[in-house]
Amino acid sequence: MKIERPHSLEITPEESQELEYLRVKIERAIEDGVITRIEFESIKTIMFSNKKNNPDQILRQVTLYRHLVVEKMNNGELIFESPQ
Repeated sequence: MKIERPHSLEITPEESQELEYLRVKIERAIEDGVITRIEFESIKTIMFSNKKNNPDQILRQVTLYRHLVVEKMNNGELIFESPQ
């Protein structure tokens, strides 16, 4: 199912840079196949520190997180390390 967003704004260079920063942080956090609570909180802080509250950018960030983390967890490629 494809969702159309006809009123969404084009991504700005600043937003593109923010997404790239988030992608790098996520990839570093998951490279060992485990995501810790601290890594998760760090990623969440980056995702929701969007100063402009741009819903399009938030959607891009959540989509990136879903592709890099949630799908790997669902496929058994990544585990969440809960605190002891």
